[in-house]
Amino acid sequence: MIGVIDSSVFLAQYLGEETSREAAGLMEHLSDAVVSRIAEVEVRRGLSLVTSAVERVTAEMLFTQQCQVMNIVDVDAEIAGIASQVAVETRVRSLDALHIATALATRADCLLTFDRRQAEAARAFDLTVLGVEG
Repeated sequence: MIGVIDSSVFLAQYLGEETSREAAGLMEHLSDAVVSRIAEVEVRRGLSLVTSAVERVTAEMLFTQQCQVMNIVDVDAEIAGIASQVAVETRVRSLDALHIATALATRADCLLTFDRRQAEAARAFDLTVLGVEG
């Protein structure tokens, strides 16, 4: 199964949230993991807020390792155009629209997210969402 992974799933996995095991489990079922380039910015910013230097550095290393085996998709004109449509039609936040657009442009089987608003917007475009109950 091809899945686009939203930043919320990475951060849940690294930050020991109640959904960390679920995040890891969702990612394990993907045959091909796709990530928008913007996830790098979002995840690294989120990790910068971790007060424990050991936890922060460990999480940063894990993220770097995971990215090395994932298909990272740059935001190009096609994805920006799709994201604009998603944002206008659903009023979802811009970065969330870019993740959804990445899933649509790559014809992913699903979007992995723990963000409820993003999940609703993705479902409006007939994407299968894993992580947030419908």
